Formats: sequence, structure tokens, C-alpha cells
Amino acid sequence: MIKKLIRNRKGFTLTELIVVVAILGVLAAVVTPSIMGYLSDAQTKADSANLATIDSCVKRLAASGKINLTGALNTNKTDILNAIKVEIQTIPTPNHTTNTKWILNKSSDGKSIWVTQGASITESADQIMLN
Repeated sequence: MIKKLIRNRKGFTLTELIVVVAILGVLAAVVTPSIMGYLSDAQTKADSANLATIDSCVKRLAASGKINLTGALNTNKTDILNAIKVEIQTIPTPNHTTNTKWILNKSSDGKSIWVTQGASITESADQIMLN
């Protein structure tokens, strides 16, 4: 008789479903903060990789003479951006929500050039924004 009742039973009891939902809720509460931390770390690392790519591209272009370091950067901005886009197709945008920009810097003597990530700037002969 008991075997017949067990065989005819279909589905789960309400208690079993509540236990499963509670376990899933605890797992979600534990896992969610760590996933958010991984996303933030991934965005930071992506920005660092993009910055290194743009910086090495700009230095290659300067070394080959495709970017003119003798003039003011803000007057050559279109030529500089076009030269970079030929090398890396599109200039990536920073991932952070802090509204940062890629900034191309040139030393006052015109012998060195580098790219940094920072807040919006007023463009000058020695600094321009790439995005």
C-alpha cells in the first residue's frame, strides 16, 4: 500500500521548494559581491591594456616620423588622430564611469611623447585629448 502511494506521488512538496529557493538565495548573496569585484578589476585591466596599446602606437608613429613632434600638438590633432586610426583602426574609450579621457602629452623640448588617462583638459601645444 505504501509503495503504491509513493509511486503515485508527483512533484515536490512546498517544503522542498522553499528549501531549494532559500539555498539559491544564499548562494546568490554570497556570489554577487565577488562577481562585481571581478568586473571592476577587469575594467581597470582593460583600461591599462588599452593605454599601453595607444602609448606604444603613438611612440612608434613618432619614431617613424608620422607624428610631428616639432609643432604644437593641438594644431596637428587631426593628423595625429588619423595616423593613430590607421594603426589601430579605432581608439578605444576608457571603461570607467569617471568620464576619463586619453591624453597625449609631449615634453616641452619635443623629444618625448606619452599617453595618460585623466580628466578632461584644456588642449594646448603640449597636450591633446584623443577621445
